[in-house]
Amino acid sequence: MSQDNLDTVGAALLGGGSENDSKKGDAAGQGGSAGALEAGENSNDAVAVVQTVDGKILSKNDRFEVCCDSNLCYYTFWSIIGVFLAGATVVGFATGKPWFGVLALLSVLPAVVICWAIMKLPSRYSLRVTTARLMNIFVYGVVGAVPCAILELIFSYFYNESTGISGGSQSDQEAQMRSRSIGYIVAYTMFDAFIVAALCEESLKYYLIQYFPGHAKVVRTYDIVVLATVGALGFATLENVGYIFSNANKGAFMVAAMRAVLAVPLHAGTGMLMGLVIAKGVVGEYPTNYFKVLFFPWLVHGLYDFVLMFTAAVEEREDMDGIGVITVLSLILPVVVLVYSGYTIRNLPDKYFNAPPPRAQNEPLLP
Repeated sequence: MSQDNLDTVGAALLGGGSENDSKKGDAAGQGGSAGALEAGENSNDAVAVVQTVDGKILSKNDRFEVCCDSNLCYYTFWSIIGVFLAGATVVGFATGKPWFGVLALLSVLPAVVICWAIMKLPSRYSLRVTTARLMNIFVYGVVGAVPCAILELIFSYFYNESTGISGGSQSDQEAQMRSRSIGYIVAYTMFDAFIVAALCEESLKYYLIQYFPGHAKVVRTYDIVVLATVGALGFATLENVGYIFSNANKGAFMVAAMRAVLAVPLHAGTGMLMGLVIAKGVVGEYPTNYFKVLFFPWLVHGLYDFVLMFTAAVEEREDMDGIGVITVLSLILPVVVLVYSGYTIRNLPDKYFNAPPPRAQNEPLLP
């Protein structure tokens, strides 16, 4: 895209510039914007709604600096993945556990598959954000998982101390709870699932898409759904690595398989739900805010975690025969969320595949 075309599109979208620029933007409004979008159809350099600083349209290089839409992010991302896979393989052979490399691959593969699927799901959609930006928000999801995990540990520590469940591993804590009343176990696991896990993790996903560098400026509104899902998968991938390698023996393959079809799709599904609600707010379909965006992802995530935690805490109690049925019901939640989100995406109206209303440089997606 030439600088003249960029200026034209910027004037048309942002409504800024001189009178001549405005006339030029009006004349080029449909043709220029459509041409710019069409030019991005087959280009990895398709850029977001033109960004400004103090009213000045940024050059292409400046936009790369702001949004990290550069090859540096692209190669850095794949370098990290390559080092992780190679390092796990080398460590595995050095420690007599050659399956480490396979476990490393299985820990990242589910996210890659779902990322590909979310971009291919609507037949009308062609990727309008750069691959580098997608990888960048994925990395932000990975990095964001670290403070989120620390916050969860702090919550858990003080809650455990206040309730007398403390010390040892998670299995030790579950053993301590089995001697408590059912009411106590329900209260404990509800707090752990809905507050410690679901609220912390879904809030991270929300702020990730709302305040992602460049403020997630997009060419098409559906890009919001893609970015929200990819950011959620970044978080899910690091969590996946932690769970799989925390017990890195041959039994970890079962953990990897279960998480590939349950936990990772659940994170992806809640990311899709969040992206869809934010997208509806952006196009003005209905007013939305933090609580509306967060409610259903939080509810689904918390319910899923609660059932698994509660089942683990009471599975050996004689008065809880048949609890396995509830566990099976909880396991269909990720499937239900993914099917619902996929159906909704397939039936989105055309306005979700057009340019969203322009926003100022430092304005987030939702007020």
